[in-house]
Amino acid sequence: MLNSRVRQSLWHDHVFGIESLGGKCIVVAMRKTSFLMLKASLIQGCIRVFGKRRAPNRRASSAITGKAKPWLFDVLVVALCAWHSHAATQVKFQGEWPGYGRSTTPSGVALSGSRALVCYGRDGIDIVDCSVPTSLKRITTFDTPGDATRVAFSGDHAFVADGPAGLQVINVSVPSNPVQAANVPLNGSTVAIQISANRAYVLCNPTALVILDIASPAHPIVLGTYTHNNGNARDLAVSGHHVFIANGNKEFFTVDAADPAKPVLAGTCNPTSWTVEDVALANGYACLATGFGGLSVVDITNPTAPTASGRLSFFGFVACAAVSGNYVFAGEYGFGLDIIDITTPTNPASIATIDIGQYPTDMAISGNRVYVVSDRGLTVVDVDQPGSPAKLGTYSAERYAQSVDSMGDKLYMADGDGGLHIISLSNPAAPVRLGHVDGIGYATGVAVSGQYAFVTCKNTGLHVVDVSSPSSPVVVGNANAWGEFTDVAVEGRYAHVAARYGGLQIFDVNNPSSPSRVGFHSSSAASSVAVSGGIAYVADSVSGLLVVDVRNPSAPIRLATFKGSYHGVALVGTHVFAVGGKGLDMIDVGSPQNPVLKHHFDSGYTEAVAARGSKVFAPGNAGLWIIDVSDPSNPTTLAVADIGGYAPDICVNDSYVCLARGANGAHVYSINFSDVIRLYSRALTPNGFSFLISTPFTDNHTVEFSHDLITWHDAGRHVPTNGEILVHDTPLQEQKFYRVVRFPSP
Repeated sequence: MLNSRVRQSLWHDHVFGIESLGGKCIVVAMRKTSFLMLKASLIQGCIRVFGKRRAPNRRASSAITGKAKPWLFDVLVVALCAWHSHAATQVKFQGEWPGYGRSTTPSGVALSGSRALVCYGRDGIDIVDCSVPTSLKRITTFDTPGDATRVAFSGDHAFVADGPAGLQVINVSVPSNPVQAANVPLNGSTVAIQISANRAYVLCNPTALVILDIASPAHPIVLGTYTHNNGNARDLAVSGHHVFIANGNKEFFTVDAADPAKPVLAGTCNPTSWTVEDVALANGYACLATGFGGLSVVDITNPTAPTASGRLSFFGFVACAAVSGNYVFAGEYGFGLDIIDITTPTNPASIATIDIGQYPTDMAISGNRVYVVSDRGLTVVDVDQPGSPAKLGTYSAERYAQSVDSMGDKLYMADGDGGLHIISLSNPAAPVRLGHVDGIGYATGVAVSGQYAFVTCKNTGLHVVDVSSPSSPVVVGNANAWGEFTDVAVEGRYAHVAARYGGLQIFDVNNPSSPSRVGFHSSSAASSVAVSGGIAYVADSVSGLLVVDVRNPSAPIRLATFKGSYHGVALVGTHVFAVGGKGLDMIDVGSPQNPVLKHHFDSGYTEAVAARGSKVFAPGNAGLWIIDVSDPSNPTTLAVADIGGYAPDICVNDSYVCLARGANGAHVYSINFSDVIRLYSRALTPNGFSFLISTPFTDNHTVEFSHDLITWHDAGRHVPTNGEILVHDTPLQEQKFYRVVRFPSP
């Protein structure tokens, strides 16, 4: 079936080209005197065109229907195809970094003085400064080899239950420079840990309790193991030589570890018909988070015979619990942090609830403050007055790839709260991080020029990073101004920053260690910027495309505004490619004061666009659009590749297309243009027709014709690498096919 663009062209009185059918380029020529209904079918890699006469001057149907068969007619019909081994532009996924979707919901938290360690699964642990509880700040991140689930402190060491990677011991005596001290492989997946005296008690799934001697943290020694035959371990608590375990299959049980080499089952209890998710101890009682079963209180004064004592129901799923004095703090899905008075354990009573997030997962208590982790990150709650809790501060870590740029085989990724990553693409199937810059704020944009990466951060301004040593990047300069910095483009000694309501900010970065703002141009919502020849093109999601003369950076001048709503912008020659909610617009800015829309491409919701040579790349909801604009009057869509939705940013180098994919990091694709020969319509004359050829090959091409697609004849026309070809023919009353053939140089 011919596509809609072709159907609309069937009734034009000139040669037209088809580029998306079977990957071949076809030209069909018709006389002015007749209208034909055409049907095309793929035969031996070429297109055969049939015709059926219709009365002239009748409007064509918008669809090609009916069964057509070969006719001899008095109109010249010619099919012309590009003949090559691979028909279409090939888009191939190569690799990704880090190779998994990052979660913004931490799973565990532990405290040591004014520091909190927060578990972020496969992203490792964040060390957070809580000395000012209203202003929590990340000190650094430590990437564990597994899936950091829970953490506990002992002195200067953090012990991390790291999923399938076992137990990780990390020396955090210097919080800004944590160092791995030990790695203890364990059977199963570690899910929880508690420390008492010089022993670590680790839960592994399926339910196994492993007891280790950690007197020498760098050399933990496994003392003993207890395996429970019916379990799905969730959490544990330790009191004396007894270990109390929350088992996911409705069970709560006690293990006697008086002899750590031979721990034994001491007692069991089934306090609920729901799962037992978490356990916290208080004055001879175990307080259990039991999912949709609410909060259960179990008397453990006799550890060999734990007994259900009290219960409190909730509307939501109770996932975690902690105890301080006569109060239980329970994390409830959908509602936040519940505070329960257990002065009377047989009759627990809810006294307050505070919103700290929809999905609380763990908590720790220090003094009159509760530190809760949830889908909002880490929240500190003041419970000095338990009936009137108050939020003090929140820390979140959204590792979300916002922007990418490349130079050589290095990829630079602005990763939201994750900072700047430098990634090697020397093996695109397995990208590897070389270096990392943290603690600069929420990174939103990056541009690389020479030995420097210029990184915009939402609320901390422009950072200049020396990347001459990719494994040890160093921040050498910073400048801030009002606005929300989102994107940066560098030309000469100036960095041009899109700052949303802060408009277009211009910084002199000639001295990288001391960047300074020298100019400003107002804008409603500047999202992206491209600069060429002293003209800045600003994508504004409210106002449209702004064309700004920045040749005098201290006094930018608005030349024009092209109305619209745009998120990204790229430049090829005298054409700007701007993307937004309605797709991709190609805008002629040959006269900067008078931008003119030339073409629109329905790429769906699109936030980013990039250009390389005469190719434009736009990753929208409708796929990755690749467009050849070497002939601006006739831009050609080379491919629309399925990439699973839009991407926040894109960059292109000579070898790869790289996408920022939010929580999924960076994705790398290869694009193969090398075997594409494209043909464009030109003109039909009584004695033949002409067409344009565009080919990346420098060796010989020629035109051949055939009557039957089996035997081919030289048409006597040498084909230039690029240009116009005239084919002489007379209107033979028969079907006829033409092709372009490449003869590779020896």
